[in-house]
Amino acid sequence: MVRIKLAGWMGLCGLGLLLAGCAHRAPTFSPTAVPDATATIFYGRFTMGHDWALHNELALWLQNVETRKNLYVYFDPDQPVYAVPAAAGRYRIAGFVGVNRVHEIEVRHEFRSSQTAMVVAPFTAPARTAVYLGDFMGQATFDGAMMEWRVNRGTNNFTATTAEFRKEYPNLGSAPATSRWRSLQDRPGASEPRP
Repeated sequence: MVRIKLAGWMGLCGLGLLLAGCAHRAPTFSPTAVPDATATIFYGRFTMGHDWALHNELALWLQNVETRKNLYVYFDPDQPVYAVPAAAGRYRIAGFVGVNRVHEIEVRHEFRSSQTAMVVAPFTAPARTAVYLGDFMGQATFDGAMMEWRVNRGTNNFTATTAEFRKEYPNLGSAPATSRWRSLQDRPGASEPRP
């Protein structure tokens, strides 16, 4: 009896450690989804090539500034413009993660504010609002010996991406769209980031 309980606790601890190193995919909205009155909608373009890379993936790493909870928005070569729900609050784009085929984080790259001030600056994500994150180009490659993940650039393409977002998610169209870039563009020296 003691062995079973001990084994159970050891199993739970092991599972907890395993999950702590995982990047859980933020669930995407279905095309027929309707806005939730308590949640925010993050959307953008997350483009990635179809390079074969051992089924490894890349995710943009967002962090809720108040709760320190992480949110991972995966790059998708088949559906680059998409939306994910999140708790309303203050967020920052912390960086990106390289994820293996079992969703374990292999690489965590934090953007430094000295290089990419517009990317890491906190922004507000109100409830029942669609917040444009940006258009990001990512890459995951395997050269036969080494795996490499990177985000090549992030740009502000609010008008075109918002139009595509509204076309993909017609029921979310009632939510007002705003851009995290809007409050950042007034900063001295602000430019399009190159993480």
